[in-house]
Amino acid sequence: ISNFTRQEILRYIDGGKKKIAVIYNGLNISMAPAQKPKFILFNKFFFSLGIISEKKNFHVLLPLLKQKDDFSLVIAGNKNGKYAQRLMEEAKQLGVSNRLIMPGEISEGEKLWLYQNCEAFLFPSLQEGFGLPVLEAMNEGKPVFCSNHTALPEVGGPHAYYFTDFHPDSMEAVLSEGLADYTATPGKRIELQNWAKKFSWQEAAKKYLVLYRQLAKN
Repeated sequence: ISNFTRQEILRYIDGGKKKIAVIYNGLNISMAPAQKPKFILFNKFFFSLGIISEKKNFHVLLPLLKQKDDFSLVIAGNKNGKYAQRLMEEAKQLGVSNRLIMPGEISEGEKLWLYQNCEAFLFPSLQEGFGLPVLEAMNEGKPVFCSNHTALPEVGGPHAYYFTDFHPDSMEAVLSEGLADYTATPGKRIELQNWAKKFSWQEAAKKYLVLYRQLAKN
């Protein structure tokens, strides 16, 4: 599903001379109507999404709340684990626990509303075979800030903003500069949406069909 995943297969598995095809996932478009979550009691917020686990690297986002003191941060996803507790404890130590919202799993309608109304989507993950939330946020025309690890540069392409390290000052600089660029660039929203739509399940299905037909001949 990405060149990164292909390289991981080659790294750990001896496939001999077998070829490995790369076919990107498509963008999932929900038909659910957008629904404002009941926990939204603030105006400006950043959004992130995923199972609350260490590989998602969410804790590096917390210092941004000290620097962006007029923002809240919503991190949605299954939070049954020690890492979720760590996030809450670190937020308390930083004095930002009142602006860290971890609602657990959310509905498709709530997810869509959060994408549509966040100031930016933040995704500092360290391990992604693909990274579908990046495309979901871009499809709503929102600026995406993600790590430059694993498959994320392939999915975000030239339209995402990348954290090249996780020092708070460096991340804040990337975030501030990216938000300013997004605001100052006419047509940026359309560029993001057009990029996301390049990842379609229709195109993926065509490529799988070609691949299966080639395999059937061998």
